[in-house]
Amino acid sequence: MKWIAVGVLLASHGAAHAIGVDGPADATRRLGAAVGGGWDQVGGYGRDGYPYIELAAHGEALVWRRLTLGLAVTARGDFADYNFALERWRGGSAGTMARFTVGYDRPRFHLSGGPWLYGDNRDGRAFRLAFLSYGVLRMRIGSLDGWHFALRLADGAPFTAEGAGLGLRLLLGAPARGRHRMQIGPYTSIGETTAGVAVVDEVAQVLAGHTLRVGLLVGTDYFHAARPELSLFAGSVW
Repeated sequence: MKWIAVGVLLASHGAAHAIGVDGPADATRRLGAAVGGGWDQVGGYGRDGYPYIELAAHGEALVWRRLTLGLAVTARGDFADYNFALERWRGGSAGTMARFTVGYDRPRFHLSGGPWLYGDNRDGRAFRLAFLSYGVLRMRIGSLDGWHFALRLADGAPFTAEGAGLGLRLLLGAPARGRHRMQIGPYTSIGETTAGVAVVDEVAQVLAGHTLRVGLLVGTDYFHAARPELSLFAGSVW
């Protein structure tokens, strides 16, 4: 029931201010849907590579004074699993993730965090869900309509394609130029020995008046440079 109540708040809330870590500052709320995919490189002890695809939905709203609530859900499918230690392909797998955030928001500052629910059946394990009571962290310093920094830990929708997981991103956001609103910066996956660069562009008034949000992550296992990873995502935000 808690997740249903949050969804109703996100879908019905009225005027707000500068919400969250991306998008225009005058948005009344953030609602979106996206698809992502690519090659996920899991370094460290895992040493596996996964071609995958994801579907996601997300939303965020200012619900009372400076209090924000956010919700994101992702479903992911791995087509296959290449294990570098065994040097062979294994079968596909599935995963799901949901995160809930509570935050404090001002025009030039945002801070939110919360728990997440994650489950998969990678490596031949039985599918199981785990609840992590902390981990998601989102912070913005500066106005969304000007130069700003955004820090995101374990936060994304689509979850893997946006470099979330246990990923840490530090993005520099630029003022809008025409219909484009860009963010760029480094990312790394904690415990997976992968790192790279993330680029996000939000293009206004593309899909029936909605914003098209597209992104690219390019990285590698920094102990094995010949093991790159590449993720792409695209979605509509309104």
